[in-house]
Amino acid sequence: MTIEQLNGAIYDVIRSSTETELELRDDLHLITQMGLSSVEIMLLISDLEDQFAIELPISELRDVATVGQLCQVVARVIQRS
Repeated sequence: MTIEQLNGAIYDVIRSSTETELELRDDLHLITQMGLSSVEIMLLISDLEDQFAIELPISELRDVATVGQLCQVVARVIQRS
């Protein structure tokens, strides 16, 4: 799977999990632009973990603010597994 395909699959999970109708972009901020609450972000993380059969370490998620940063963390964890 290429990084573009992986990002597309991550975007699909984000769309499904958050039920957003926004056009997703790497620079889209999860809280200020998408309006996600902390609970919604935790549900999104859980959905990503389930979809890709991974565990996303909280230590790597602390500084994630945008869709692109989230994609980078997910890709990094998938590559390690």
